Amino acid sequence: MSTCSSSGASGKNMYSGTRSDNPNLTPEEREAVRLFEEAAAQPMEIVDRSGDTLHIYNDQRMSFREIYETLQSDNKQRIDDLFADEFSFDEDDRLTSEDLMEEVMDLHQGNRTGAFLILPFVANKQITLDTLGMVIHVTNDENISILSVYLSKNTTPDEATAEMLRFKGMLQSLGQQVDPTADNVKDYNCEPGDPYYREYIENSQLNQQTHLLTSEFSTSMTINESDFLGVWLDVSDWKKMWKDKEARKFYYLLQSCVIFADFVIY
Repeated sequence: MSTCSSSGASGKNMYSGTRSDNPNLTPEEREAVRLFEEAAAQPMEIVDRSGDTLHIYNDQRMSFREIYETLQSDNKQRIDDLFADEFSFDEDDRLTSEDLMEEVMDLHQGNRTGAFLILPFVANKQITLDTLGMVIHVTNDENISILSVYLSKNTTPDEATAEMLRFKGMLQSLGQQVDPTADNVKDYNCEPGDPYYREYIENSQLNQQTHLLTSEFSTSMTINESDFLGVWLDVSDWKKMWKDKEARKFYYLLQSCVIFADFVIY
């Protein structure tokens, strides 16, 4: 590599990574990066119940594989287990976790809570006001599988626990069970100065005769110190989604996003 002071040096080797002014990128790569930079400059904005304005910035773009390889073994297994019912399809129509690996994902990080969300690059995002407060909804043009996100910045851990109970009440109003199994709870509330608590819940319904999956609902609820992050995934038309390979693939991406959603722990 030439130094900046070398005769004839253009300085292009000073550029690195996916910046739109990197002259080493192809025109297609440069356009993709330009769109990412525009999105990063316009964060999602929500107002929590206390009136605090929270921004969620588009921080990084990466492949699903890059994320998967950083996961702990239990979360890798959770993602692999998502595909357990694919055996009901012919081999050509069957999906595995390997089919997600080259999908492009965006990492979004909160500016005041440390919450982070990993969402599909192709997803549409909309913020609405409902009974919980401001909620981010993530879907695609098919609008069958919908991931929803609720984030609250609180003053004390007790307030965060109250937010979790409100969140559970909302899930119960949707007809969902909210009691996690012991292996789906991470309780580090005894950690001095950095209490952390997380529940992951998955509710499945099977056909009584064929024992095949007919619907599934998943959610994660996380408290980090005094902040609360709740995400849940719902499917508006399970039969339509289950028959469409691409729709199932997007569903599995969103299922993975439920698993990914967490707080940055320093």
